[in-house]
Amino acid sequence: MLKNRTKATLATVALILASMLGGAVPASAAMHANCYLNPGLPATDGVRMYATATVTCDKYWEPMAVTTGSKIQKQSLLVWSDATSWTYRNSAGTQTLSATTSFNCNGMGKANWRAVGFGRSSDQATTTKNSASKSLTC
Repeated sequence: MLKNRTKATLATVALILASMLGGAVPASAAMHANCYLNPGLPATDGVRMYATATVTCDKYWEPMAVTTGSKIQKQSLLVWSDATSWTYRNSAGTQTLSATTSFNCNGMGKANWRAVGFGRSSDQATTTKNSASKSLTC
C-alpha cells in the first residue's frame, strides 16, 4: 500500500515539475492515430520570430482537424516561459490546418527558443506537443 502511495506521489511531483519547467502535461485524450501534430520549429529574420504548428489528418478517414494552436517559449535558467500567447485557427473539419504565431523579438539577443503546438480533431481529442529547442539570435 505504501509503495503505491509513494509511486502516486512521485508521479504527481513529476507532473508538477514538468509543468513548472514548461513541459507539456499530457492531454486528457490524445488525438486519433489518423491525425498528427507538428509543432514546427521557431525561426527568425532577426526582427520577428515565427512558429507554425500544423495538424494533418489522413484524407480518407475520420476524424478531421478542427483546431490548431501555436505559441513560442523562451528558456531562462532552465525554465520555459511564454514569449507569445496562443494563436489559434479553427475549421469545420479539414485534412490540414496550420496556425502561425509571431512577435517582435528585435534586441532580445541570443537565447534558446521552442515552439509549442496544440491540435484538436473532430472527435474532440486533443494533443499538445513541444518542439525541440533551438538557439536563435534576435
